[in-house]
Amino acid sequence: MNPSNTPMTIGFSNLSEKLGFTVTVREGLQTAVAAHPHIRLLTYDNNMNNEQAMINARAFADAPVDIAILFHLDERALPNIANVLLRKQIPVITIDIPIAPWVTYYGANNEQAGRLVGEALAKWIKTHWEGRVDKIVLMTEYRVLADVRKRLDYALAAVRDAIIFSPDDVLFLDSGNLRESAAEHFAPTLARWDTFHRIAVIGFNDDTALGALDAARAVGRENDVVVVGQGADLALNEFRQPSSRLIASTAYFPERYGAHLLHLAQRIVAGESVPRKNYVEHQVVTPENVESFTSS
Repeated sequence: MNPSNTPMTIGFSNLSEKLGFTVTVREGLQTAVAAHPHIRLLTYDNNMNNEQAMINARAFADAPVDIAILFHLDERALPNIANVLLRKQIPVITIDIPIAPWVTYYGANNEQAGRLVGEALAKWIKTHWEGRVDKIVLMTEYRVLADVRKRLDYALAAVRDAIIFSPDDVLFLDSGNLRESAAEHFAPTLARWDTFHRIAVIGFNDDTALGALDAARAVGRENDVVVVGQGADLALNEFRQPSSRLIASTAYFPERYGAHLLHLAQRIVAGESVPRKNYVEHQVVTPENVESFTSS
């Protein structure tokens, strides 16, 4: 059977329509599907809410769809959400959060993504702060567990390989998932650290990284921080700001997700065997290479 000609209905539940990254993923999938008139795409918004994600999964099960693509943040809830479909023998692809060895995964290689920005951060600290740092803040989210946390853990490990600092000076901060919430959560910590002027911030996405930078700018302390992100979606415009303290972000190429996801879905529905883990090949983006990155 030719997977490119297999009629099918795909269900896609998106993490959120409030995040530029996830909107780009959804748009890319819609564009890819539009080239195949025999494929129907149902799209729903999980709105970063477990109850809504479960409602969406049940709607896919009732339709029923031939395959479901789930993009959801909460690692605790995602297995139960996916099981609604798996119990009906509807195959599932998860995005950016793997849930089981037998469920197909597409998305971040969090170890590689974290180490790329960690190495860039360590190099910056060596060059601009004489290899010294007062505090390191890792912007995380309470729903982020083992897999997405790796991008923070490996970034920190890369810094530790090059820079000496005390574990007591490392803070994991529950920042939420949005730029506004990250700024709000980081501001009190920044106020407490009024005597520290070498604060490194590692965001688990660009939203949280830039939220921390917003908080520092709001009180005139941008030069007290250096920030790295993940996703290289919001970072691209920020890198063009003179003397910005966002110095690196790992590119995930969300505009490419859709074509890869559709190809995986077609092969699975056609009965082909596919790799269970399918990774993005990441690149680190900086103010120095941003123009070549966006023109490539």
